[in-house]
Amino acid sequence: EVTVLSTKKLFLKGLFFQVDCSAECAKKFLDQILDSSALVTPENVMEYLNVLINCTEAFRGYTADENELKKYGNSVLKATKTLLAGLVINTDTYYSINISLKTLEVQLVMVGPNASLTNTIRLSTSKANLDIDLIGISKNNGGFAAVALISYTNMANFLTPDVFGIMASDVVSVTLLNTSNQELSKPFNISQIQSRDIIEAEGYPFCSNWKNNDWEYDDCEDIEMDTDHTVCSCQSLGTVSLITEDDTVYFVTMPLGLVFLSSTLLIFVLCRRQLTGSNMTLINLCTSLLLTQVLVVIKEALDPFLNGKACAVLAGFLQFFFLTSFVWMLIDAVMLFNSAKNLTKIRSNNREALNWKYLILIGYGTGLIVVGVSAAVVSDAYDERCWLDMNKSVRWSFYGPVYFILALNMILFIAICIIISFTLKNMNSEILQRTRTEAEKKLIISILVKTVAQFFILGCPWVVGFIIDKNLEYFSVVILICVQSVFIFLVHCVFNQEVREQCIKKLRPFCQCKKLTKVGDTQVTEGEAPNPASN
Repeated sequence: EVTVLSTKKLFLKGLFFQVDCSAECAKKFLDQILDSSALVTPENVMEYLNVLINCTEAFRGYTADENELKKYGNSVLKATKTLLAGLVINTDTYYSINISLKTLEVQLVMVGPNASLTNTIRLSTSKANLDIDLIGISKNNGGFAAVALISYTNMANFLTPDVFGIMASDVVSVTLLNTSNQELSKPFNISQIQSRDIIEAEGYPFCSNWKNNDWEYDDCEDIEMDTDHTVCSCQSLGTVSLITEDDTVYFVTMPLGLVFLSSTLLIFVLCRRQLTGSNMTLINLCTSLLLTQVLVVIKEALDPFLNGKACAVLAGFLQFFFLTSFVWMLIDAVMLFNSAKNLTKIRSNNREALNWKYLILIGYGTGLIVVGVSAAVVSDAYDERCWLDMNKSVRWSFYGPVYFILALNMILFIAICIIISFTLKNMNSEILQRTRTEAEKKLIISILVKTVAQFFILGCPWVVGFIIDKNLEYFSVVILICVQSVFIFLVHCVFNQEVREQCIKKLRPFCQCKKLTKVGDTQVTEGEAPNPASN
């Protein structure tokens, strides 16, 4: 262990630093480290690391800007790597350095051409263990390689997850130092101690890697976990952490989505006079969304017990109903666009553009073909998380069609808005020539509200969902389906006069109260004669 006195004063490229530095001083210090790596020597590395730690503590309360914090966190990661590179020495066999500071732990291991070690070498800190094939890496670098396992206890304040994410472990970096060929001979495994309190409150975490200023899940996967540890297998070097999700929003929105979708389906079946192509589209959209959400709930509930074929089957069904949901959104958008074009046309007999049987074939056949081809071409298309393997091109069998449909739906929605705006403009010009009635005002407002609501029904918010959460984790899916189901229920059930009238008609026989009618100014119970005296 190395301890540096807090009264140390350092000089780097003409700048004077004290260990208890300010936030501005911290930024300057980092810039100097990154710009003057040649000045870093084994004699001053420990002093600079100690300054870095204390300056990081000072910067933590400097700003609440998330982007600024992430930028500083990235600089700390790079500066730490630069400083540790100054400790690397050439060796013929094996050499190890252990560092333990206030918020930083490091084990640095170097191997040379005469190292008598097995292929896999274990590095350890108090919170993490790393198993890496350093010998295999050294063979690709002239017999020499150096690796560092770095544990940070304060980086959670800088490398923050998204709005739903909760850090369940320390941030750990794995980096090769002074090693020209950075390619791994095989994935490395890293075991991290996780917070039991967070796990018990929020559930098991995901192995996440820091990339592009965000925590992603494409390079690391969990291969073993218990209440205290999670073992991650990673394909590339970088910074790793365990992240779980805040389930509060999930447990609120999940039942809401199920209730609204189930209610919409029930009302459509019981209270619609005829099932037109438009109605069939909405019924199948609701069915697909409902089954998608049910499968997501099953997946999360049975996640610890799912493996092998059961996991692959569930993932296949989940992919299928996901795709069918988006296909039905596209069909709904096309039919709505067709209806918008015909707003100004008078038709005594409005025929459906496509027979509902063909709509069924398109809606479900597309997803079936995509999933079938994916499973046939790539035998191991699904990973241990019961979803498409994000490290393989097979993921585009889902993301490709979805991105295409969302882009097309956005274009159709914009076109629908333009058509309706011109229609309302013409309607307004006609109405302005006479006194505008209350009914006409309500009609215009109703059209505007329903048009805005179609933005959510056609799935356009999913674009935002994919931007925020590229892998579209279960909590994002549940929230987006809930939002969509609310607008479907409001527009096609609550605000639909025909549906309201039919529902009242269906419920009237179950009403125990007697119906009241009016005769002049007198209320009369149905089946009784009016009282003459009252007249």
